[in-house]
Amino acid sequence: MRKSSLLLIAVLLLSGCSLSTGDDSTPDVTDVDTPPAGSIYTNDTYNFQFTYPPGVQVNDTGDGVWINNQILVVVVSANPEDALGGGMVIESAEDITVNGQPARRLRGFIGSIGGNIPQGYDSIVIPHNLLYFIFTAYELPMNAPLDDATLAVRQPGPVPPEIAGLMETIANSVEFTDSAG
Repeated sequence: MRKSSLLLIAVLLLSGCSLSTGDDSTPDVTDVDTPPAGSIYTNDTYNFQFTYPPGVQVNDTGDGVWINNQILVVVVSANPEDALGGGMVIESAEDITVNGQPARRLRGFIGSIGGNIPQGYDSIVIPHNLLYFIFTAYELPMNAPLDDATLAVRQPGPVPPEIAGLMETIANSVEFTDSAG
């Protein structure tokens, strides 16, 4: 009986301590499972940055930036619509606006020339300061495990909507960090 009395007294004392603070407000609760709003990729060489959602993998290879192994961001000095040979086939092109910047939307496919995997693509091209910032979503990840027999007969298809949507979201967050317009 003595142990139960001590336990009851301890509970009452602890309860009394928390009640005696006189603070009737609801405490702030932080949800530790809430992911951050996004991360920022910054490129000081070409003076631009973009925001990408939590859980997205960004890999800067030096020649370009791969996003989730299926979206490639490159900066080039030549307009991708001025074809120079065995490049991507452009099936459609349209004027769009991306984060207040004039841009072009290019869709088409790449063939197997140069060892590429035949597949569809969807690009957003943002011209800025005599350069072209190109965000390209591909139908397949860059590390897609395809054997030679499959590659020989593979026909390009559409870019998955969730991949095209991720590319649009990221491209729409682009900001240029130089003062040129």
